[in-house]
Amino acid sequence: MESRRTIALLFSQGVAGILAGLGHLHYVRYKRTGSLKQLALAAARFRKAADRGNAAAQTVLGYMHYNGEGATRDPVLAAEWYRKAAEQGFARAQGALGTMYWVGDTLAKDPVLAAEWYRRAAEQGDDGAQGALVAMLFDPETGPKGLALVADWVREQADNGSSDAEALLGLLQYTGRGVHQNLALAAGWYRRAARRGHVGAQVALGFLYYNGDGVQRDLRLAAEWFRFAAGQGNADARAMLGAMHRVGGGESQERAPDADWYGELADRRDELAHAILGAVVLDGDGGPKDSAIETAVDFRSRDRANP
Repeated sequence: MESRRTIALLFSQGVAGILAGLGHLHYVRYKRTGSLKQLALAAARFRKAADRGNAAAQTVLGYMHYNGEGATRDPVLAAEWYRKAAEQGFARAQGALGTMYWVGDTLAKDPVLAAEWYRRAAEQGDDGAQGALVAMLFDPETGPKGLALVADWVREQADNGSSDAEALLGLLQYTGRGVHQNLALAAGWYRRAARRGHVGAQVALGFLYYNGDGVQRDLRLAAEWFRFAAGQGNADARAMLGAMHRVGGGESQERAPDADWYGELADRRDELAHAILGAVVLDGDGGPKDSAIETAVDFRSRDRANP
């Protein structure tokens, strides 16, 4: 069904689109039958469409040259075709070009250019590019300029009301990744996302109130946010509620957790970033998506231009 929609769309784009549609049709037949004749016909149609400026065909040619499928393997030529399509605003090509810059594959490694191309694709809703941008935040090779670019994209999404982005921006403010560390701002962004029902932000806010990081320490509020998250099935929140109940935290503020337990919790602060990173990529129904890191690893290990 997806192939039919793709072909119909291409056929509506004039002569170049028709050629690209025929190429896609031949490619689908090649995938189904393994016929090299169909692959050769696909490559020929895509090349004619690409020469006429069709961005989808240019992207597929990039894929073919990169992988040596239906065309001579030539990563340099692949990058040229990707760039032509990317400059026309084609999201798949933008993501592929971003990957080549991020990994340093054929093109010189440049995290800033990688972030710029990923961002262009992400703004068009490309899931792989969005996942790659999140992963770049935790890649030590991204560098300050790249981190700042990605953090700016996260802030833009948060300002547009994305609870995932609000939670992620809270994490960035908490850790100082790509922004100046500010625990009070972290609490504010977590609170915005938590009020929208974002389970990761609820857990994070619970920890902030428990520790007194960026907010006045308040065990009752900590327990309240942990309860909200536990109600959505979060195991960390349930464990925290159980631990707080054992020592009285959240049930009576006059009975604070003992020093050993508080020290153990303080030792876990670095784990917060990892826990929230996973929680940040929940979908609107609370169902799990692939983690941002898994998405990005997959994005880096294969080319996004698969027709």
